[in-house]
Amino acid sequence: MAPFGAHRSTLPHESGLREVFAAFATGVTVVAATDPRTGRPFGFTTSSFTSVALDPPLILLSVDHAHPVWPRVRDRRYWCVNVLAEQHTTAAGPDGGFPAPGWSRSPHGAPVLDGALAWLECSLEAEHRTGDRRIVVARVVHLDTHAPGRPLVRFRNRRGTFTD
Repeated sequence: MAPFGAHRSTLPHESGLREVFAAFATGVTVVAATDPRTGRPFGFTTSSFTSVALDPPLILLSVDHAHPVWPRVRDRRYWCVNVLAEQHTTAAGPDGGFPAPGWSRSPHGAPVLDGALAWLECSLEAEHRTGDRRIVVARVVHLDTHAPGRPLVRFRNRRGTFTD
């Protein structure tokens, strides 16, 4: 590590980008939908989530273009972004598995995780392929703060929380 005040610079490459992006603390969410055949929830965890606009209410997700679960979520008319609390360390697996604790349904039937700090029920507004990602813009149709607690945060490729 360079001494304070000394700056090193490199050209952007995958490992360097991962290191820099990992230095940005961010919340963790689960994007979840309901399987129409089984009625069971499925989804994936992401930290690439942010607000876009208040009017109209829009959010943005960044999803790997080869993500195996995103097409299944996209095919549902409505899905939820659940803002995770510290106890949700294993809320959704990479294959769409859903070992989360209990859940309830949003107004249009998307999964809302028990204990989530907040949730946003969304529908797809636009999707753009850029580089190795898909930029997903979604319209928020319902939302609520759900439970008190501390957020699950991702920092330097680890998940944890912070104290006030």
